[in-house]
Amino acid sequence: MAPSVASDAQASSSSVKHSQPSSSPALSAAAIFTAAYLDHLNSQLATLEPQKIIQWALVSLPGLYQTTAFGLTGLVILDMISKISQERQAAAAAAAAASSAPQSSLSSSSSQSDDSDNASASASSSSSSLSSSSLSSSSLSSSSLSSSSLSSATRPPSSPHLVPLIFIDTLHHFPETLHLATTAAQRYSAPLHTYRPAGPATTAAEFASVHGSPALWSSDPDSYDYLVKVEPAQRAYAELGVRAVFTGRRRTQRGARSAIPILELDASAGVLKVNALAAWDYDAVWAYIREHNVPYNPLIDKGYKSVGDVHSTLPTAPGEGERDGRWKGQEKTECGLHKDYFKMRAQFLAAQKKKARGTVTDGALQQAAEAAPVGA
Repeated sequence: MAPSVASDAQASSSSVKHSQPSSSPALSAAAIFTAAYLDHLNSQLATLEPQKIIQWALVSLPGLYQTTAFGLTGLVILDMISKISQERQAAAAAAAAASSAPQSSLSSSSSQSDDSDNASASASSSSSSLSSSSLSSSSLSSSSLSSSSLSSATRPPSSPHLVPLIFIDTLHHFPETLHLATTAAQRYSAPLHTYRPAGPATTAAEFASVHGSPALWSSDPDSYDYLVKVEPAQRAYAELGVRAVFTGRRRTQRGARSAIPILELDASAGVLKVNALAAWDYDAVWAYIREHNVPYNPLIDKGYKSVGDVHSTLPTAPGEGERDGRWKGQEKTECGLHKDYFKMRAQFLAAQKKKARGTVTDGALQQAAEAAPVGA
């Protein structure tokens, strides 16, 4: 089954529409996921395998999506969600078949009714709550997070895959990444929502023509990150009703990720981030990829352990960390998606004002030069 693919509407002009997180969902999430409560949940989830963490998130967190650039960790999470989705679909089908089976006698009717009740209960448990034994603590049941507290996004009924995907097309991805995004979504029948920078640009060349020379990613990397990643992601959260997201971050990726918990509240974006594979290392991820025949970016076989934009990604040398090929020679370790949204937005707007003042000054100087008498 081919996935449903939704692309963001492009802005009609080159001006950027600055999405802002809705205050209501952000306040609701912050009110529920207090620091103490997050500490409690993380202490319980830390004892579970990633599949159990994913199962808990599926029954406990409405408005749940996966943000991914189809790196190795994201692909593992995608595969795990697919397997869980298929198991639940099979359980629901078995329950439906049992409930509709013909009943030949009162005795068989009673027996089948008991079987149907048991099957239905099992399917219901699979889709609405997890037992305390499977989660090590009953405090992690779905009842601890009321669905009325956080608005739930509607999942497409045509797909058995339970978690829609959000892919930020920066216009600067490798062709291999773009191809993988399409083929992976198709393989897993996963609804794919692709968001691009606001404005008329649909290619890297058009983006460069709009934002001038030198390349924005080198002259003002923070503004570049805001335009191609941060703002599109915030727009996706707002338009899709996102309340929680699976991410592909892991502690062994080092840098700002070295101490990430399994659950973390991004109050500025108004979402709860679920780092289901936070405790895994690169070797564990790669072993899962090979064992389960998960598709992956062919650039991995060329030495790219982590793949981002074309201009900021190089192969890693032997002995280097898996993300050492990203922004090589710079102090930078993150693209902005996992930084404070409000701070990123404020910095971008300040840069735009400064640029506008410079443009006005340059224009005035040009006019003065043109008005000056020849030979003056």
